[in-house]
Amino acid sequence: MGVAEAERVELPPVVRDARALNGEIERVQSTLQDVVRTYVARLHAELASIQRRVVEAAESRRPPRGLGDDFAEMIDLARSLQVKPHRGRRKDMKRIDELIGELQGIIDKW
Repeated sequence: MGVAEAERVELPPVVRDARALNGEIERVQSTLQDVVRTYVARLHAELASIQRRVVEAAESRRPPRGLGDDFAEMIDLARSLQVKPHRGRRKDMKRIDELIGELQGIIDKW
């Protein structure tokens, strides 16, 4: 039996399904990378925006009322963040996302 004949041999359904599943898993892995990259980029952009707003408020001729108290609260929030980056857990990403939302919520009141 030559190579051409061997290629014509139909694979058992379980082998075809295993190959199809592996292809789908590879697609999901690629999609995961894209999602993670976009998500992290968004978080970085939101943190950068918060930093800009903090500097602008601090340097403003007429800073928002209660700015010092807001800064103290924001510092406490940031310091209270407890994550274990080496574990790579979803709940740690959620905590960071929630912290960003809380900081943004304080800034939005200015």
